[in-house]
Amino acid sequence: MKIVYHITLTPPRIPGTDAVYQEVELLNKTFGTEIIRWYPFSTYTPFFPAFLFGLHNLADIWKKEQDCDIHHIFHSIWYPFPLLFILRKPIVFTVAGGLTYSPQYAPMKKIHLVLASEHEQQQAEKKGWKNTSVAYPGIDTRALCSVPPPLKNGEFVLLAGSAPWEKTKFTQKGFDLMLKLVKNNPNIRLVTLWRGILYEEWKAMIEEYGVADRVDVYNSWVDIAAIMPKVHAAIVLADQGGIVKAWPHSLLEALTAGRPVIISRTIPMASFVQEQGNGVIIETMRYHDLEQAVHTLIRNYEQYQYSASQTGHLFSSARNIAAYQDIYTKVMAEIK
Repeated sequence: MKIVYHITLTPPRIPGTDAVYQEVELLNKTFGTEIIRWYPFSTYTPFFPAFLFGLHNLADIWKKEQDCDIHHIFHSIWYPFPLLFILRKPIVFTVAGGLTYSPQYAPMKKIHLVLASEHEQQQAEKKGWKNTSVAYPGIDTRALCSVPPPLKNGEFVLLAGSAPWEKTKFTQKGFDLMLKLVKNNPNIRLVTLWRGILYEEWKAMIEEYGVADRVDVYNSWVDIAAIMPKVHAAIVLADQGGIVKAWPHSLLEALTAGRPVIISRTIPMASFVQEQGNGVIIETMRYHDLEQAVHTLIRNYEQYQYSASQTGHLFSSARNIAAYQDIYTKVMAEIK
């Protein structure tokens, strides 16, 4: 099989720091021939309309259409791009950010929709989708330590990934709430993984809150295996679905290393966390809910940490590759 991968996101300013690109690059090494970018700019432009995505690369896409078996598209939500109506070969469409935020456009018969959970699959089927699958994410789990650090002088260290790519996302992803949490709780330290975007703005916010001594910022590619021994838990917040990956890599890495997580209900992975008991769910983006969730996690840390240590093995990259192998085989069988 020849798979051409299409990605709608801007390339990360710091290579290796974007979860969707990591997943696509891994799949491309295994199955693909090429990765084609549908976003025409190297930096995010909020007012560029989605219906124009990919049209600047139309000649290259059409050329690849003649020599591939499947087009595989990664986008944060389900969206009926005009290019989808032009392509003739089978299309696999991965909804990377979760279906809950997606406008409920009508299903397209020729598209095989890949979703983040069985719950989303049921939602899609209720909307009329016939061709759907679930593919759980995968990461490199080999180097992650599974023993969390002891509490030193009562200090509890939170790891925050999924850094914002535009200013409004500071609030939408709860980074202002995290700074308030650190300011109001002297026993909490925050470790943040940055992407080279809005770095100066983030440093200014840290200074404004007066917590520079308890917020660490890594604004370059880092080996997560070297950072994880220093943290107790990981956190990703979102005030709505679709603005972070359905299964954020920083949370997968934390669970693999035996660290529990704090996650917003709006993120599809929250259902898994609730079922497995390996973290705390935040129902709303209010400061009180965040502080209460962190205190709950600290009080019951051994319980949550044990549950995390029992589920981390589920996120190997081999599992993700095997899931897509089955999906591609199914799609090819449907056209015969």
